[in-house]
Amino acid sequence: MKKFNLIVYTDIDYPGMGSGPNPNTSNGCIDPECTKTQGLLIYNIPLKKGRFKIAKLDKNSQLKNEHASLSYLGNSGGVLNRYIYDGSIPGWIKITKFNKASGIIEGRFAISFSQDTQFDLLPLRNKMPKTSQFTNGLFRIKLTDVLLK
Repeated sequence: MKKFNLIVYTDIDYPGMGSGPNPNTSNGCIDPECTKTQGLLIYNIPLKKGRFKIAKLDKNSQLKNEHASLSYLGNSGGVLNRYIYDGSIPGWIKITKFNKASGIIEGRFAISFSQDTQFDLLPLRNKMPKTSQFTNGLFRIKLTDVLLK
């Protein structure tokens, strides 16, 4: 079965970035020169319509539940805080449309992330909420293949 990874970056400010909002924020990172501030990743999503539990996306993984993450990034690209999916509710992604001809995939998701406790040295760890929740996430993306040689 074919699968894909949903990787979304944004330049939206977040708590701990400074005293005020960034006037250049466009709420998305389409431009390659974008300063990425947040990254959302969901791995091994089946390339077909349906609703899937995040915890069951990769049955061969050595990691328990961690098939999705949310990271807050610094200007140099380093991770300042990280949240992982640990099996909490909600934890699902639904593919609502897939157009093979255009490569456009549409869907929804709801995920509750918990602060990653593996990395104690992250600068914003314990300075931000212990959980981060997406309740009405929507996406519309164009599928791209990346070939590694």
